Amino acid sequence: VTVLGSLDIQGNESLENLDGLSGISRVKGHLNITSNPALEDLDGLQSLSEVAFYLYIDWNDSLTDLDGLAQLQTVGGELKIKKNSSLSEIDGLKELMSIGGNLSIFSNPILENINGLSSLTNVGGYADIQDNDTLENIDGLGALATVEEYLYIGWNDVLEHVDGLAGLTSVGANLWIDNNDSLNNLHGLSSLKSVGTDLTIEKNDALVDITGLSGLDDVGNDVTIRKNELLCDDEAKAIADQLPAQGT
Repeated sequence: VTVLGSLDIQGNESLENLDGLSGISRVKGHLNITSNPALEDLDGLQSLSEVAFYLYIDWNDSLTDLDGLAQLQTVGGELKIKKNSSLSEIDGLKELMSIGGNLSIFSNPILENINGLSSLTNVGGYADIQDNDTLENIDGLGALATVEEYLYIGWNDVLEHVDGLAGLTSVGANLWIDNNDSLNNLHGLSSLKSVGTDLTIEKNDALVDITGLSGLDDVGNDVTIRKNELLCDDEAKAIADQLPAQGT
C-alpha cells in the first residue's frame, strides 16, 4: 500500500501501537509520529521502505525502540528523532542508506548509541546530534562520508570520542563540536579533508587531543579552538596554523 499524501499520527493520548498500518510500504509525503505518550512501538510500520519527505519521531514518551522501521531504506527529507524519553536504541534503522535532508537526534535522555545508522552514507542537509545525556558513542555513523550542510555535536555529556566519524571526508558548511563534557579526543576525524565554512571546537572540558584534525586541507572561513580547559594551546595553534583560514 502506498500513501499518496502525508501521514500524521499526532496527539493521541491512548494510542499504544500502529498495528493497523501494517500494509503500508511507501509514504509519498511526510510521516509525522509526534506526541503519542502511550505509543510503545512502531511495529505496525514493518513494511515501510520509503518516506519521500520528512520523518519526525518526537515526544513519544513510551517509545522504547524503532524496530518497526527495519525495512526503511530512504528518507527524502529530514529525519528527526527528538525528546523520546524512553528510547534507548535505534537499531531498527539499520537498512537506512540515505537521508535527503537533515539528520537531527536531539534530547533523547536514555539513548546510549546510534548503531542503527550503520548503513547511512550521506546526509543531504545538516546533521545535529545534541543533548543526548547518555549517548556514549556515535559509532553507528561509520559509513557516513559526507554531510552536505553543517555538522553539530554538542551537549552530549558522556560522549568520549567521535571514532564513528572515521569515514567522514567533508562537511559542506560549519563543523561545531562544543560542550561535550567527556570528549577526550578527535581521532575519529582523521579522514576529514574539508570544512565549507567555520570550524569551531570549544568548551569540551576533557579534550586533550585534537591531532585527528591534522589531515584537514581546507576550512572555508574561521577556525576557532578555545575554552577547552585541558587542551594545550600549542596544539590548538598548530592545527589553526596549518589551514588557509583565520585561526582564533
